[in-house]
Amino acid sequence: MINEKHAVFRQKALRLILEKGYKGATMRDFADALGCDVANIYNYIPSKKSFLTEELFQMSERFHEGLDQIIAAKLGVEDEIRQLVRLYVQLSLDYPLQVALLSNEWRHLDQPELIEFLDERNRYERKIRKIVGRGIKSGELAKINPDVATHLVLASLRWLFIYTSEQPVKNRITLENEILSFIFKGLLRPASG
Repeated sequence: MINEKHAVFRQKALRLILEKGYKGATMRDFADALGCDVANIYNYIPSKKSFLTEELFQMSERFHEGLDQIIAAKLGVEDEIRQLVRLYVQLSLDYPLQVALLSNEWRHLDQPELIEFLDERNRYERKIRKIVGRGIKSGELAKINPDVATHLVLASLRWLFIYTSEQPVKNRITLENEILSFIFKGLLRPASG
C-alpha cells in the first residue's frame, strides 16, 4: 500500500522524468523536489531503474486489463474501437505521467525487462490488430492494410499524454468524440449510395 508521502514522491519523480527525461532526472533531483537528502530517496524506491520498471509495467497492465474487458464484452468492431478510445482517454486523464513513460522512456529498460515489455506491447497491438482485421473482414471497416490501420489508431491515441499532462481536459466526452470522429473518418467503410 502506498502512503501519501510515497504517492507525492511518485508524482514528483514522474513529473521530473517527463520534464528532464529518464537519463536527465537524477536521484539528486528527486531529493531536491522532496526537500530531503538523496539517502532518504531510497526509503521510497530501491533505484531509479526499478522505479521506471515498476511504473511502466503497472501502466502496461492497466491497458491490457482494459482491452481484455473490451474484448470479453463481445461488442461489434465499431463499439470495441469506441471503447478503446475511451480506455485511452480515461487512462491518459487518470495517469498522464505514467502514460508518458509508455511513449518515451521504455527504451531505458534493461534486459530482460526490455524484451518482456516489448513482448507485452506487441501482444497488445496484436489484440487491436485482431479487432481491426475482424472489422475489415466483416466489411464494417474500409479495406485497408490491418497493420497500417492498427498503427494509425494507436498513433492517434499515443499523443494524449502530452495533451493531458500540459492542460486540463474540460470535457472528456468531447475529447473522446473528436478522436473517434477522426479515426472513423479514415476507418469506416464509406456508405454506398
